[in-house]
Parts: sequence; C-alpha cells; structure tokens
Amino acid sequence: MKVAYFGNYQSRTHFPRNDILITGLRQNGVKVVECRSSAPFRFRWISLLFKYMRYGPFDVIIVGVPGHADVIIAKFASLITGAPLVFDVFISLYDTNVFDRELVKKNSFFARWFFFLDKISCLLPDVLLFDTQQHIRYFRKTFGINKDKCHRVLVGTHTSIFRPRKRKTDKWIAYYHGKFIPLQGVPVIVQAARILKESDIEFYLLGDGHDYEKVRRMLQEEPLKKLSIFPRVKYEQLPERAAIAGVFLAGPFGKSGKAARVIPNKVYEALSMKLPTIVADTKATREIFNDEDCIFCPRQSPKKLAEKILWAKSHPHEAQQKAEHGHRTLMKTITPKIAGKQLKQILDELINA
Repeated sequence: MKVAYFGNYQSRTHFPRNDILITGLRQNGVKVVECRSSAPFRFRWISLLFKYMRYGPFDVIIVGVPGHADVIIAKFASLITGAPLVFDVFISLYDTNVFDRELVKKNSFFARWFFFLDKISCLLPDVLLFDTQQHIRYFRKTFGINKDKCHRVLVGTHTSIFRPRKRKTDKWIAYYHGKFIPLQGVPVIVQAARILKESDIEFYLLGDGHDYEKVRRMLQEEPLKKLSIFPRVKYEQLPERAAIAGVFLAGPFGKSGKAARVIPNKVYEALSMKLPTIVADTKATREIFNDEDCIFCPRQSPKKLAEKILWAKSHPHEAQQKAEHGHRTLMKTITPKIAGKQLKQILDELINA
C-alpha cells in the first residue's frame, strides 16, 4: 500500500498526531510519501498537486492535521486519480475558535465561516478519523456527519521518546507542560498552587500560548514563590523535563465542552513515562483509562485538584502503582505501531470496498 500524507500538516512540536500516524503506518509496512507544503493557500494547491502527481500513483490520500482547507485540494487530486480520500479531522475550527478560545462571536461571519470549513471538510472525504468517540458524537450531532464515515484512532504518543526515566531531583514537583490555552485550564493549576502555597510542593509549568498573559497577571497580582514558568522546549527534550515530576498535571482542566471530548497528548506522554498522572474525569478519558491507571479529577476545580496533588504526594506507592498500571494499559492499547495497524485496517477496507 502506498499512501500520500497530504497538506500543510504541522510538525510533532505542534501536532505529534501526524508524526505518530506516519510512523505507525510505516511500522506496519505501508509506504508513506509526505506531500507537504507550508506555502500560502493561494500557492499551496500548485505545490501540493505537483508533489502528488510527481510521487504518485497512490492507493489513498490522507490529509493531516490541521487540514480543513487542504481537503478541498486533496479532493481534486482524489477525483483526478481515483484514490480515496481520508481526513484526520482531530479538531473542530468552529468549536475551537467560537466556544473553546472564544476568539469570535457565535453568530459572526467568521463563526459561520469556521462552521462551513468544518462541514465541507467532513463531507468531501470518504473516511474521517477522530481521536475519541466523544468527538465523533459531537461532529455527528453538530455537522450531520454520516456515522459510517467516522473512525476512532487514538492519539497516543511516541513511546520510544517518552520512556521511563530516573528522577533527578529531591524536590516534590507538580509538573505541567503544553500549551497555555483555555482547553488545558492552566489558571486552574495556578489556583490550586495558591491553595497549596504553605506546603513544600513546587509547581513547574512549561509552555506558552493563549492564556500565558492571563497566568502572568494572576502571578503579578498574587506572587507564588513555589510556582515557576519555563519556556517551551523542543519535543525531544520534553521527557527529560517531565522526569522531575512527582505528579504530572495532564488534565485537561478547562471549562469548555471540547475539554470533555479530548484526551490530551500529555496524558499519553506521562503514562508512557510511568509518571503518576492527574487527568480530567471525563467520558473521553474513561474510554481508555480507569481508576487503576491514573488519578481522576473534576475539571475546573482548583480545590479538588489541590486535594488530588496532596493525595499523590502522601500516597507515593499507590500513585506509582496507578502509573505502572496506566503504562501497561497504554502499551497494549495505543502505541504508534498499534495506531498504525488500526489505520491500515481502515485503509484496507476503504481500498477494497
């Protein structure tokens, strides 16, 4: 099988999803050719179609994340050559910009534009990929998508990169890395740190993003000596940073509906390293993990988060047992090779239909 991985999809630093699926497909014997272009959209279609025709023919086209606009170009290539089209949807532009990040108003022109892009990019492909069943339900209800087109392939992580490591500090650290976006609820972590400011627990937050200035203002108004913010590092450097964690704050702790529908990359990353992990108590997370795997916490509750952090610190053996069990669940459920096998089966069925 020869697959064209198509579009302006982003690197592992921003969306590890693409790299994980490409790696997994290759581990399952699939030839993956990356037809990728970061040119402005008005020129991108020329570059993408040129690469597609040059390196083809292909058995199937997969549009990577984020690729809503690229689906239109890919559909044109699909019609020309007869190769079926798969879109890894992963995110809703409408939900992210209108409800999660609140960048545009619900009934504005841009909200309608994002809704249109979501809908058209789901109507054109033959198969759609999502990260959770909860996301599939949202898209079916919101955009009227045919359920037979929808398939779940979990996010997972690079288990070869996020490996168990020995802790290199005597401090007990509640650790977070990732984007400071509403979905993740980093301000909730800051509020939990305030509750625990008299304890000997230190908080390390690594990253930046939409809520970065909001967090900075919170700390300027009421400084926390035991909370430190560190800049983003390269993807490959994250495991070394995370290895200091007494507990990994994986969440997501945000209030939006999207936070209840996803399992963040960092959940998989933490458990891949056998780190005690606090996760949001959502239907999405419980699609894969249970109370034996990680420490569940309600979203948007600094008080409960503080309680869970204290529990992890005061019950190190039990917390580590959960981490060990979560690691086993991960390794038998969603390594890159397993994700690649699942996706290959979907592609085989599509090609042979």
